[in-house]
Amino acid sequence: MQVRSIRILAMVAILAGLLAAPLLASALVVAGADVKVINDNNNVDGGPPNPSFDSQNRQQNETTVAISPVAANIVAAGGNDYRMVPAFGDSWLGFYVSNDGGATWFNNMVPGFPTDTSAAGLASPLLNLDGSGDPVVRFDAEGNLYVAGIAFNRNFDQPDRPVDNVVYVARYNYTPGSPGGTSTPTSAANPPNFTYAGTAVVDRGAVGFAVPPNQPFGFAGEFVDKEWMEVDANSPEDSLCVGSVYVTFTAFHGVGGNSPIKFSRSSNGGASFSRPRTISTGGQAGTNYNQGSDIAVGPDGTVYVAYRTFASNVDPSAVNIVKSADCGRHWTQPVIAGNILSPQASGVMFRNPTFAIV
Repeated sequence: MQVRSIRILAMVAILAGLLAAPLLASALVVAGADVKVINDNNNVDGGPPNPSFDSQNRQQNETTVAISPVAANIVAAGGNDYRMVPAFGDSWLGFYVSNDGGATWFNNMVPGFPTDTSAAGLASPLLNLDGSGDPVVRFDAEGNLYVAGIAFNRNFDQPDRPVDNVVYVARYNYTPGSPGGTSTPTSAANPPNFTYAGTAVVDRGAVGFAVPPNQPFGFAGEFVDKEWMEVDANSPEDSLCVGSVYVTFTAFHGVGGNSPIKFSRSSNGGASFSRPRTISTGGQAGTNYNQGSDIAVGPDGTVYVAYRTFASNVDPSAVNIVKSADCGRHWTQPVIAGNILSPQASGVMFRNPTFAIV
């Protein structure tokens, strides 16, 4: 799961301040009051009604936020949302849309969660997966909304479930004036001004996650994780790749395997994605053990991807970066942007994840 989180409430407070204050060249930026994004009746955790789409003080984490380029009052955010744990025992990818600059929010979840009996949910490729998370939200130049994430099974190798794990992108067309629906424990709904247009699978994790024979731990398959997404929202005059939806992720292989960074592109508004390709190998010293990729699109459409490389016999612990000038068809060799120094505290062990941001 991602840890490069932007706290929604702090971000929304900043956005509210920006939208509420006059944007004069000489004026200081003033933050507005904090706004609660999550619909919550402040019942005791798990209190009635249960299950309920009210979050009941359950947590959200790994948050992300984006602002529409066609309507600055439209803000989208996402998070790992635990409100439905009483209903199906796991978190799901929640996303939240504001049409008034962050003052009020519509709460929703990506269709396909275990108790979703709506038509969209039953048709979703996420159906029969236990949980979903790692949210990323982005808009394209026309205001359409994309929500990327992973979905997975907690108990692997179930014979009635042929897929254990996917990277996906759900898309919502911008339809100004369309009313919002009502999200419930059995149905996702359309946010106001948006219409659900389907979910596309970018890649699938392989079956075989049971602990391999004669191994104390680990798994024998492939787990696709830590995805990131960006959209080329440049003008057609500036970029030949305008409208492209880019996704990167880490493919964690089983015991003894590596973890390359993979890349995929959609050229049809997120309806389908190209076959993922590895973009992290063959660098200055070869880069085999990686995670935590991030994407940026330049004003001319150049795509940049940065990611963390772990130290090995041949690799330093570093942040690497690659770029493509032709919509992801060809990539440069990885270049080390900066080495990561080990913590200067002997005899102490603690988790110190490092993620690249571009």
